[in-house]
Amino acid sequence: MNQNWQKPSPKLNWVRFYSIVTILVLVTSVAGLEMLRVSAHQEVAQSQSQRGPVNKKGSAKHQPATNPQVPMKKAVNKATAKGFAEQLRPFLANTNAKVAVYSKRDHQLYEATNTKQNTFPSASIIKTDLLVELLHQRHQKASALTTGEQNATVQMIENSDNNAATSIYNDIGSARGLGQLFNNLKMTNSTALASGWALTPTTPRDQIKVLNKIFYENGYISNKSKAYTKNLMANVADDQDWGISAGSKYAWLKNGWKQMPNGHWIVNSIGYLGKGDNSCTIAIMSEDNPSLESGEALLEKLSQQVGVQLKIAGAERKV
Repeated sequence: MNQNWQKPSPKLNWVRFYSIVTILVLVTSVAGLEMLRVSAHQEVAQSQSQRGPVNKKGSAKHQPATNPQVPMKKAVNKATAKGFAEQLRPFLANTNAKVAVYSKRDHQLYEATNTKQNTFPSASIIKTDLLVELLHQRHQKASALTTGEQNATVQMIENSDNNAATSIYNDIGSARGLGQLFNNLKMTNSTALASGWALTPTTPRDQIKVLNKIFYENGYISNKSKAYTKNLMANVADDQDWGISAGSKYAWLKNGWKQMPNGHWIVNSIGYLGKGDNSCTIAIMSEDNPSLESGEALLEKLSQQVGVQLKIAGAERKV
């Protein structure tokens, strides 16, 4: 028997026991904290995946729940369709007129009228339609305008020459050619007449479809043809610079006017106002005006109000 062996002290055994227990408790606590940390991290990750990415400031960036296959529609301007019509109502009182405006910024068509009359006779605004169809037909055939057609289109738009318009009308195939334009652009309320172009039934809404092909949309005529048309509409004769041009100092237009057998006047004006996003295409048609001057004044008041209400570039409050 080893003389040097001594029985362990009971006090020492208890110290060892408490040390072991303490170590086990610490290990268990650390493991538990790690599990909680992992769980919390998973919850945060799941929450962020549901709310969208987090911006640099750490707050969740708002992302509306939308169908990725459907483009979001741009917010409509405060001038809603109803509000637009209400703003123009005082200027339409005791008249026979209709207004249509397409706002580029709002991507929306606005309309206002005080009449149940559906169509109006075009007078010379239809000359813009004749030009667009001529350029479309030449584009389809990959051919340029002849010298005679160039001269006629300048006279037809800048000076509103009727003989030049009849020449272009015949070149596109008369009523058949004009009707082709109406079909292609889905101008469902416009009708080409066998009797000629001067009193073509149409609507401001349908005329917006033609104007948008010139100023906003691609495809029906080439970019070169669009630039050609814009140049003509920017250089109308000084005595024809009235109507929608009152709506902005930036204006491209074509007017139409005709006195009827009862002495009353058809007075119409179509075109483009403004610059960039703060722009619009506009068509105003009126009938039963007691004089050409009163018709011009009506269209200018309406155009001025449109420019101010839709915040068109170059518009001035004059009404």
